[in-house]
Amino acid sequence: SSGQSRWITGPEARAEVHRLRRRADAILVGARTVIKDNPSLLPEGPQPNALYRVIIDGQGRSQADAKVFTDARAGNTILCTTHDCPDSRRKRWESHGAAVWGVPSRKGKIQLTEVLRLLGKMGLLHVVCEGGGVLAEGLVREGLVDEFWLFYAPRLLGGRSVPGFGGSGWTLSAAPALRFDTVVRTGNDLWVRAFPAAVKEEASCSPD
Repeated sequence: SSGQSRWITGPEARAEVHRLRRRADAILVGARTVIKDNPSLLPEGPQPNALYRVIIDGQGRSQADAKVFTDARAGNTILCTTHDCPDSRRKRWESHGAAVWGVPSRKGKIQLTEVLRLLGKMGLLHVVCEGGGVLAEGLVREGLVDEFWLFYAPRLLGGRSVPGFGGSGWTLSAAPALRFDTVVRTGNDLWVRAFPAAVKEEASCSPD
């Protein structure tokens, strides 16, 4: 709840995430992640030329000097906002080469189905969402998640910790059901690979 997040999991789990980033076409995060963490979203080591960073920012809050807009890979950054976003903010994000998409919204929230449709038209088919919780909840609620990677660290936070899936949540009877497929110990952490109960494994990306 204080915003401190480094590091919860160990180096082995983080290495798996970097390997996943290298295989992905795009990394998807919400504006809060950009504001709070200012991440590069790039994998360690050699950089895949085609990797895109996609920011969901319906309220136009992302800081123009964030790494994703100012580093050497800014030309592979896409910010998705509403059609009502002022031109002045668009120009600040675009000043280093980032693309800004006006996307249809509902009650101020970006329509995630449309974002994924547009990414698909670009040939970006393997999209990895790394948070935050509100974005993750929105993707699940709209049935847009094919596979979950869950990392459990041997730490108890409790209290008002930030949930991995935010929003309004679900009642127990309406909670989306998952099917655990693989449970692997990686360092001191557990890595669980799961699928929505209705999704077949053949459509997934198997761990190496």
